[in-house]
Amino acid sequence: MGGTGMTGEILQRVMTQAAEALARGDPVPDGAVSLAAKPRVKTWLYILGGNVMWRRLARRQRAQRNLSARPYAR
Repeated sequence: MGGTGMTGEILQRVMTQAAEALARGDPVPDGAVSLAAKPRVKTWLYILGGNVMWRRLARRQRAQRNLSARPYAR
């Protein structure tokens, strides 16, 4: 699987391990479960990326001022 990067390679390996175990009728290996449960991106980076995307979408829709609107706040 080309061009997926480190995260894609790890998830591909985990899914292969899980599929092979399930095909044999065995439970999914603990190592595969713990590897799949591990976050791939730092929390602050995930939040930063989300904020950037919201702002980019708002700019495209010409709604930058509406991002801080609180229509239901009292």
